[in-house]
Amino acid sequence: MLCGIIGIVCNSICSSVLGKALGLVIKECLLNLEYRGYDSVGFALIDSYGKLVVRKSKGKILDVEKKLGFDIYDGVAAIGHTRWATHGIPSDSNAHPHTDCYNKIAVVHNGIIHNYLEIREKLALKGHTLKSETDTEVVPHLLEDLLAEGYSMIESLRKLVEVIKGAYALAVLALHDKNRIYFAKNVSPLVIGLGKNSVFIASDIPAFLRYTNTVIVLEDGDFGYISPNDIYIENIRRGVVDWRKRIRTIDWTPDMVAKEGFPHFMLKEIHEQPIALRNTLASVSREIENATKIIVDAKRIFITGCGTSFHAAIAGEYMLNTIASLSTTSFVSSEYLRFRKVFKEGDVLIAISQSGETNRYAHGR
Repeated sequence: MLCGIIGIVCNSICSSVLGKALGLVIKECLLNLEYRGYDSVGFALIDSYGKLVVRKSKGKILDVEKKLGFDIYDGVAAIGHTRWATHGIPSDSNAHPHTDCYNKIAVVHNGIIHNYLEIREKLALKGHTLKSETDTEVVPHLLEDLLAEGYSMIESLRKLVEVIKGAYALAVLALHDKNRIYFAKNVSPLVIGLGKNSVFIASDIPAFLRYTNTVIVLEDGDFGYISPNDIYIENIRRGVVDWRKRIRTIDWTPDMVAKEGFPHFMLKEIHEQPIALRNTLASVSREIENATKIIVDAKRIFITGCGTSFHAAIAGEYMLNTIASLSTTSFVSSEYLRFRKVFKEGDVLIAISQSGETNRYAHGR
C-alpha cells in the first residue's frame, strides 16, 4: 500500500507550460511523496518521437536520478511512482511503471490487488509474458486484451474495475491517447489538481501543491481520465459524475503542507486513523481472517509492546476482554523473560512494534 503516484498532463510541451522539463516536474512531485523510505522509483512518458519511454530503478529518487535522466525527458503527459515493496522484492523489474506486452500501456499503482494470482494465470494461458513479481503488472495486460477486443479506454476501465479486487489507485498512460491520463480508485487515496494549462493526479495533495491548490478528491468506485481541456469521472455504482461540484480550494501555508492542513502532526494522525485502518484492512484481509481464527481459538492471549506500542497493547487487552470476552493480558516487552514462564500450550502471543524495540526486547536484546 505504501506507494506514491503522480500524473501530469499539459496542453503543450511541459517545459513551455510549467517552466521545466516534464521529467523534472515528475521528480519534484515524487520527492514530495517520498517520506516513508521508499525503495524504488520510476516514470513513463510519451516523448516527441511518439514513443512510450519507461525509466525505472531500485533505489531512492536522489540516488538514481542521474541513472533515470529526469532532466532529459519532456512531453505533454507522464506518470511517476515511488514504491515501498509489497509484492516482489525491491528490484528494477518490480519497480513501477509496468507495461503491456507491446509497450503501449504504462501503469502505476498504489494498493494491493488480491486476486492478481488468478488473473496472472489466466493471462499466461493467453500468451502474455509478465516480467515482474508484482500484482500491478496484471493491469496493463488486462487493458491490452480489452482494447484488442475493440473496447475504448473508458469501456476497458469499466470492465477492469469489475474484475480486479482489492485496494487501488491507478494512473494509466496509453500510447494511442497521449493527451490523457486514465485513472481508477478504490480505497487507496487519489486526488486531481487543476492547474493553469495543466492537470495533475496524485496519491496526496502535497505532490503538486506548488503548482495548484484547486483539487477534486476522488471517491471509491471512480474511474475516468484527465486532460488539459477536459475531465471525465464515472462511478461504477452511480454513473457519470458532475466533477465541478467536487472542486475545492486548499488554503495551506508551506508549514501546513507536511501536516496536510492540520495545525499539528498529532491532530493529523488522529484524523488519519480511520483511513489507516480501512487501508490496512483492505490490503491484508486474508491475513486478518487467519489471525482472527488463531486469536478466537486461543486459550489465553498475551499482548506485548514498548512505548506507544505498549499503549496499543493495553487498548487491545481492554477490547478483547470486554468486547470479545477473551482472556487477555498485556505487558511491557522488557518483561518477556518473566512472562514466558507462564505460557502454555494453546496460548497466543501478539507482539506489537513500531520501531523494532519490541522485537529486540522479546529476543533478550
